[in-house]
Amino acid sequence: MDVTLPTLVLGFQRANTGRMRSAIVLRTLRLFTVGTVVALNACLTSCSQISAAPETSPAPAPSPSSTNTVTLPSLFDEGDSVDEKTTLILGGELTRNDTYSTHSATYDSGGLTISAVVTLPTTDGPHPGVVLVHGLVDPQTYTSGSQLTREQDYLTRAGYVVLNTDLRNHAYSDADTSPITDLYMGASLDVINAVQSLKGADLPMLDNASVGVLGHSMGGLLTFNTIVSRPHLVEAAVAFAPASGDIKQNIERFFGVESDIYDSIATAHGTPAQNPTFWRDVSPLTFADRVETPLLIVHGTADAVTPFAWTVATIAAWEDAGNDVELVTLPHEGHIFGTRWIEAMDAASAFLAEELNG
Repeated sequence: MDVTLPTLVLGFQRANTGRMRSAIVLRTLRLFTVGTVVALNACLTSCSQISAAPETSPAPAPSPSSTNTVTLPSLFDEGDSVDEKTTLILGGELTRNDTYSTHSATYDSGGLTISAVVTLPTTDGPHPGVVLVHGLVDPQTYTSGSQLTREQDYLTRAGYVVLNTDLRNHAYSDADTSPITDLYMGASLDVINAVQSLKGADLPMLDNASVGVLGHSMGGLLTFNTIVSRPHLVEAAVAFAPASGDIKQNIERFFGVESDIYDSIATAHGTPAQNPTFWRDVSPLTFADRVETPLLIVHGTADAVTPFAWTVATIAAWEDAGNDVELVTLPHEGHIFGTRWIEAMDAASAFLAEELNG
């Protein structure tokens, strides 16, 4: 059966109930794999269809050479990663108020042009910077900078230069034609290059040496990928309600082992039983001992999208590696924190201020 948007939606609905239906279905389908956009042929003109492996034939284990460009080690700064000199290009001013101005922006990442929205405090500074990383969202309804808007407003008013990246396949960013099996690596590279472009930007009000990153949901996973891949890239990292640092758990929860998505990944790379090395190498928990960046995680205990237990496992892995990690628990709160969102932002702002201004 071909992997199309209707089959993915139905598969997701079968695997999840209650609050994970309706709008969450479409949002979850997007960024879950870097190449998911290719499979959702109703969403992008460059989409392609991928046939699932026959149910009667188990996926063969691939050769090691077929996996080395879609794993986290491919992004390591000491490896043969696709590094480039990326420049932040500010476009026109979109809005202005008494506290900050808002600008369109672009930067390069892996041969693609990525769009973003940048907010600049009107005071002289120097101000630290923060890159915001959105989670799963339907590209058909997404507009540039339309996710994490309240986080961007809060942080800019608190005195940060904020770059809110759109990531590939969203808004004015270029479409990625990578296959569906290229799990997260392209989007992770977009986050890395967003940080590099901000740190290299010629903005007189910016303290280029003090830049952090904040991601929500799957953006939290991309935040993990960034700090394990580039241990010295950012000075602080925050994850709100992050997805699992074990990719297998994400795949199984959001799509299920009977889905065409799973079949496509297993055909390309093998199942976790057939090729455990690959599945370890796309999971940031594997590389927790590389991390040098202080990390704050904020998570609600009633999260029905990304379970709180996932964060418990991440905290344990970080602590076992001797990393600097803090957890703010929001009892009874769900995926977007509800009325306690301001509590989450206050905690994030205090953490960033300590790490970036200390």
